[in-house]
Amino acid sequence: MKKELSPTPLIVIGSDPAGIMAAYAAAQSGVEVRIIDETPLSGGQYYRQSPPEIKLPSFLQHPEADSFYTKIDHPKIKVLNNMVVWGVFEDNILALSDSNETSLLSIDKVVLAWGAYERPIAFPGLDAYRLERFEEQSAAN
Repeated sequence: MKKELSPTPLIVIGSDPAGIMAAYAAAQSGVEVRIIDETPLSGGQYYRQSPPEIKLPSFLQHPEADSFYTKIDHPKIKVLNNMVVWGVFEDNILALSDSNETSLLSIDKVVLAWGAYERPIAFPGLDAYRLERFEEQSAAN
């Protein structure tokens, strides 16, 4: 099923720190912003969040991130999580989908802030090394 979303002056693709700050700066200047991200929670790789039902040890949490996330609560910012942007078409139409439907969005200005990918370097014994570090940090907390 296709649905058309109401236009927004600025679209930010990616809710990593750069995307959140771009949206916040625009919103502070009075611009209506829509952030679109494929992940269920904002923050990107830097402030990776676990699902709310999982409590992580304190050394894996980012306490400074709480004040950062409040920036997307700005009244001029709307966040669409779990949405994949997959096309831009004639007349500046952006196509995006969630698990249930495809949406079309008329766009004017776009900021691309899709962030980074983790690219771990694999070597023999890596898993044992990670486990030892995790156990050391858990014991220290």
